[in-house]
Amino acid sequence: MSIDLNELDPEAFTYFVQSVNNMPETMLIDRAKPMKDLFQGLRQDKPNINELRQRAIAKMKLKKLPPPVLELLRSATLADALIKVLSEKALTAGNLALYEKFGRNEILFSMLLDERETIQNFAKSELAKSPKEKIKPEDTFKHRFEPLINLLVPIIRDEPYIPPKQQNSNTHSATQTLTKEQEDKLIRASSLFKQTFRDRNDFEASVKKISNELEGSNKKIISQSRLIKELEAKVISLETYFNQRIAEGIADGLNARIAPWFETTEKLSANTKHQTNCIAVAEHLISQQESADKRFGTRSRIKTEIEDAKALQIKLKSAQVESLRPLPGLAEAIRSLENHIESLEKLLTGSSIEPINPKLKVLLQELQVINSLDELNNKKKSIEKTMELEVWGIELCKQAFSLVEREAQRIYSSHIHSIAKEKDDEVVNTPHQLIEYCLRNAKPLRLMIDGHNMLPKIKPFIGGQYFSEGKGPTIGGRKLLIDRVRILTERQPLIEADVWFDGPVQEDWTESKNLRVWFSGGKGSDRADKKILEGLQSLDFLNKNEFRFLVTEDRDLLHKAKALKAVGVSPIEMWSMLN
Repeated sequence: MSIDLNELDPEAFTYFVQSVNNMPETMLIDRAKPMKDLFQGLRQDKPNINELRQRAIAKMKLKKLPPPVLELLRSATLADALIKVLSEKALTAGNLALYEKFGRNEILFSMLLDERETIQNFAKSELAKSPKEKIKPEDTFKHRFEPLINLLVPIIRDEPYIPPKQQNSNTHSATQTLTKEQEDKLIRASSLFKQTFRDRNDFEASVKKISNELEGSNKKIISQSRLIKELEAKVISLETYFNQRIAEGIADGLNARIAPWFETTEKLSANTKHQTNCIAVAEHLISQQESADKRFGTRSRIKTEIEDAKALQIKLKSAQVESLRPLPGLAEAIRSLENHIESLEKLLTGSSIEPINPKLKVLLQELQVINSLDELNNKKKSIEKTMELEVWGIELCKQAFSLVEREAQRIYSSHIHSIAKEKDDEVVNTPHQLIEYCLRNAKPLRLMIDGHNMLPKIKPFIGGQYFSEGKGPTIGGRKLLIDRVRILTERQPLIEADVWFDGPVQEDWTESKNLRVWFSGGKGSDRADKKILEGLQSLDFLNKNEFRFLVTEDRDLLHKAKALKAVGVSPIEMWSMLN
């Protein structure tokens, strides 16, 4: 319903203009948003408020007010805040109380903006009436001419003239003669002083109450802080305890499952030293090997069981063919033996560590003629280049590295008498074996990875989608490497890892509890190399007792890191261990 303000009393229009000028800025902006033309040329978030008010007032001069302008006026006046929420009966019957509280014009002008037609008509009828103003005593005729009447009454009665008493001067002099004590007494007896005194006492009581509450809150905070520190200390203690237990559990598991694979032939050499008969020596060695290596012993027993079953099967078939009256259970026994033999042969085939892949068979033949660890390390580097060029699968790479480690064990065992070691010392020849040694014996180790050196080396294994043309690894490639290392550190809590990348801006973050990612910052292509060496030097300074491994193929970096007690690991070998 539209309203023409021009038809109203000018006093109403003036009231509406004042109400718009007194509107809070946020309310004015919110109510003006539906009128897009008000914001033309102004900022939407922080418009010129004065300009916005003038434009809104200009809209009020239209013949018919559009609904958005009416909504703005209702928010500016008492229409929304008061009139809208009161019933028709409350407005018409209690109008005098509303006039006394909020003002007659304010109430009636706000009623004109109400959506109810009955309220608008009531407001118009009230505005048409002349307001009943209260006649003040000073405005009456008697009051105005009281001094003159008092002077004329004695004249009319023909009474003698009596001059008025000079009371003002006496009062003034009496006022001037008040002492300081009297003035203080009058001030203290005044209602204003008493009210001020009561307000001050109430304020002091409020301040004291708030101070007490604040003091109680501070005590609670101190108590909670102390409790938090105690709980944090307990959590750290539990984490240390559980990490140690996990490491010990891993070590026990590795010792129970893997240790038999790494036992040397020292006992065999000692026990067969005085054997002269080659057949007896061979039988003795086989017996010792079966008892020393549970896996080989089990396979040997299974093979013997297969040979016995096959011999028994031949006898059963012969009995079935040559007997005049073969027993009815012979056929069933033959079928049972066939099934038993077949299952044992499948078990042997599936548990064999002999290479099946033609590439691994050739590799095994080449490794068996090597008799020195230096020559074996050179062969290992050659194999890694072949893996990269021919893009071997991860499982194939793992099997190849396993063959290299077995050959390293064989070379060590063949030279055991010329090496001075304690009887129970671990035999460690490759980085993989050294890492397994740390895990099986719950020894902490530090893994430092030259990320931008490792990723290009494993590009054939992860695919070209992780590299941008001419710019090296992408964010996705770095994330892939970080995720794999994070999984390793979460499974092995005694491994702490640092992954370094070259980058123009120096930054770092904690990816997980035992993994931190670094960007070197600075200029040049070997920025990460310098930071890695600084990290190794800081470990020396802190005198940390841990094994250190550096994953890179940068020869200069490996040479410098070796002097800082770091063991080099090739990127391809590290990637095979992460998968």
